[in-house]
Amino acid sequence: NGIQSVSKSVRIHNWLKLRNFRSTAYITMTAKPIDISRLETASLVFPSGDVLSNDFVRTKRSKRIHSATYVGNIRHEKVAIVFQTETEVFKVQTTIWLNYGGCIYLKGNITIPVERVLSVDWL
Repeated sequence: NGIQSVSKSVRIHNWLKLRNFRSTAYITMTAKPIDISRLETASLVFPSGDVLSNDFVRTKRSKRIHSATYVGNIRHEKVAIVFQTETEVFKVQTTIWLNYGGCIYLKGNITIPVERVLSVDWL
C-alpha cells in the first residue's frame, strides 16, 4: 500500500538524521538499536530497498564493509553492524567473513543484505 510505504519511509527518515562532519557522513539514531546475536540474525526477514538514500553514505558504507571483511579475515576482529528490518533496527557484534552478491556473510552462512546496513563500526 502506497500510503503505508510513504508513512513508514517518513518515520524512518525522521528517525535517522544525516550529519556531515569534515566531509564524512555519520548516521545518528534517536533510539538505541536492539542488541541481537549472530544466530538470532538468521531468523530475521529483510525487505528489499536501501536504508540509505545518499550515494555518498552508500559508498562510505561499502568501503567500511570491505575494510571490515578484510580485518575479519586477517585479524578475526569483530565489528558492530547496525541494520534495519521492516520494523526494527538491530545491532550484532560479529566478524564479517565475506561480502558478495549484495550480502554480508557471517559465520554459519548467515547473511545480512548490504542495502539494509546502516553502519559498520569497529569494537
